[in-house]
Amino acid sequence: NNDGESSTIYKNVTVLWAAASMNHLKIVKQLVEHGANVNHTTNMNSTPIRCACYHGNVKMARYLIEKGANIKTVKKKNDTNLSLSIYRKHLTMTYYLVDELGCDVNECDNDGYSPLYFAVKCQSILLVHFLLSRGARNFPSTIDRMSPLMLAAEERNTKLIEAIGPYCSLLERIEAEELLGSSFACAEHGQCDLQQSFEHFCRALELRSFHNLPKLPTNLTREIFSYRQECQTIDQLKELQVNLDNMFTEAFLVRERLLGPTSESYHYSIIYRGATLADDAQYEQAIGFWLFDLELHREYSTSIDSYRLRQFSSIFSEMITGVFPISINAILTLMSAVVTELKHNIEGFDENLHTVLYLITIISQYIEKRFSVALCVSITLTFTIGIMLFMSAILYGPSLALSQVTGLDVWVAIISCGVICAFYSSIGGMKAVIWTDVVQTIVMFLGVILSIVFGFINAGGIWKVFETANIGQRINVFNFSFDPSIRYTIWSLMIGGSFYAISCSCVVQTQTQRYMCMSSTRAAQ
Repeated sequence: NNDGESSTIYKNVTVLWAAASMNHLKIVKQLVEHGANVNHTTNMNSTPIRCACYHGNVKMARYLIEKGANIKTVKKKNDTNLSLSIYRKHLTMTYYLVDELGCDVNECDNDGYSPLYFAVKCQSILLVHFLLSRGARNFPSTIDRMSPLMLAAEERNTKLIEAIGPYCSLLERIEAEELLGSSFACAEHGQCDLQQSFEHFCRALELRSFHNLPKLPTNLTREIFSYRQECQTIDQLKELQVNLDNMFTEAFLVRERLLGPTSESYHYSIIYRGATLADDAQYEQAIGFWLFDLELHREYSTSIDSYRLRQFSSIFSEMITGVFPISINAILTLMSAVVTELKHNIEGFDENLHTVLYLITIISQYIEKRFSVALCVSITLTFTIGIMLFMSAILYGPSLALSQVTGLDVWVAIISCGVICAFYSSIGGMKAVIWTDVVQTIVMFLGVILSIVFGFINAGGIWKVFETANIGQRINVFNFSFDPSIRYTIWSLMIGGSFYAISCSCVVQTQTQRYMCMSSTRAAQ
């Protein structure tokens, strides 16, 4: 793992592999002499000779090769021993692998990262020169379009740019100049220097103009960038110097074109810009950048890091503490993104669940700030009293029936029903509540059907029932009168029934908790 070999957990290891991983050449020799397999692979497809490459132990590598070790065996994801040696800055080992063993200097891993890329990553000018002299080429990676030259530009390493540039095409050099300019505007790789950014952008535009290589026009514009497009001339670029925000926008437009909207480097630049604005208490602009990042993830169906979502939510807490206005739409957008990650990102489930709970507390604080504490307290008291009255009626009904059937005292029946329901719900959870609703619905419908059937029989038949109802004026359903003194009309049914149905489905806690616990919208329906 070129991002940290020691952080990987290895299984199915042999004593020889363990000795090589601890860089003990004497023990390695003893084990090999006693028949240890020099080509045994771990669960990650790592071999003893890979351990030698990790430590840069050329003597151990030579010994294992003499005993039949296969240097071409790669770790999972096609992670080569050469790339590992380069990432670890082992010059002598790299020379040995390339010049003596003939390792391919252009063999990439599954993400498209080449040995030259890792040489730039570790910022070794000696390794870069060596690989270029052995035929290394400037491959862009398949995962983020980042070539070795672009990586050098991204990290503002002009020496590496000058070393790799002569081996690249003119367009590649121009794009590296543009990315270098955007990197100076974005502060994640060092101090923000808009003057340096301007100079590199100008140099790139001069080369494009001189060699007739204009930027390809695009119809894609974004609200966060004021629907702007990249500058095509130096005069257009000079106009941006009046407003610093325009220079930042130009840098982001360049980065999106060169790195792509799914690039982690591009996303990190957006997040970093938002964090910088938040540090300056420019919360509205900061939220705009962070919501744009969420929009990109949703647009291209890419996963969001759980830590990043927690960062998003923390800014709302800062705004509430500092009495800054918050858009409820922004909070709900973040909540939607976190819920989506809960469904699809198993690894970050616990962290995202904590973020959801964190957002719920923020929403409650938002309501207090938005509507005053007195109103919130009155709403809470009203709801509490209402739910207590509701639960009282719910408990009293079945308890009264139980008392009539069994002869128990009503108070004993109420307490018994309450204890049984509380125990059953706490053990079974929401699943028990929902399945109880299912059974209860079936029993209620069967009871209604049986009551209708026996009612018709006892009344003397269905026609007798309708005749009696008609005499009592109980079948006048379609009464379109607007007289408010009439209790039941078609209007009272439609208006009153609609409000009652909406309240039951949207604001009544006992119902909404059933919807919210479902795994999907389909299940809730």
